Amino acid sequence: MPPTQNLCILVIDDTPVNLFLIEQLIKKICPETKVLKSENGEDGILKFKENKVDLIFLDIQLPTIDGFETAQEIRQCEVDGSRTPIVALSGYEKEHLITNDDSKNMDDFLRKPIKMQSMEEIVNKFLAEEVK
Repeated sequence: MPPTQNLCILVIDDTPVNLFLIEQLIKKICPETKVLKSENGEDGILKFKENKVDLIFLDIQLPTIDGFETAQEIRQCEVDGSRTPIVALSGYEKEHLITNDDSKNMDDFLRKPIKMQSMEEIVNKFLAEEVK
């Protein structure tokens, strides 16, 4: 069952078309969700600091600082033991990413192009508790 209460999801991807498509998928799954979009890691970290974010979709290949470094910076901003789920986005196979020690800051993975069913499974996996 998809979440129904107001949630905030942060999407960080350097491709405007990907940002648009991911936002549309999220809105189909949970229409009332606030979607914050960033085209780079620095802006994504800033948006994370300024908002209560329930879930993050994070592209691995970003300009200036990559997704692994962005995730590490986000983890350092978390307080009181909370951990916001971060889902890595990549065109690479999951196995390619999980061999990297930096992937420890990620909670799950979605391979691009993202399919509706996969997105729905991720949203329900991490946000189902938010609506109980």
